Amino acid sequence: MTEYEFRGKQLDNGEWAYGYYVKGVTRHCIVHSLADFPRYDVDPETVGQFTGLHDDSEQQEKLFDGDITEVKYEGHKHICKIQFCAGGFMFVADSFPDGFLYLSELAEYDRDYGWVEGAIKIGTIHDNSELLER
Repeated sequence: MTEYEFRGKQLDNGEWAYGYYVKGVTRHCIVHSLADFPRYDVDPETVGQFTGLHDDSEQQEKLFDGDITEVKYEGHKHICKIQFCAGGFMFVADSFPDGFLYLSELAEYDRDYGWVEGAIKIGTIHDNSELLER
């Protein structure tokens, strides 16, 4: 079953909130369930969707749109951001031949659990943008 989860940085304290994304006329919120409160007002620029995949670390970090990862691909390490574009989630980095690589090209699955072989989450574009300048 597909897991729909979002995250966004809370406006009041800058902490990440995880759950469902609710976009109102003047507010953007993350809630734990559609019938549950409290809701967390978030900066819409920081909202990112869970890709459905985890990284390849012992912590098995969830990978979201806006994460920065180190990816081993064809014998090289690439520092890239995860972005939803052209109908799918992709790693974006100038070091890739086409400038991007779809996550699905490196995805592995074991029943309902999916991960990206050789990918390690190292930050987010909102907290650690300097990592992309390496």
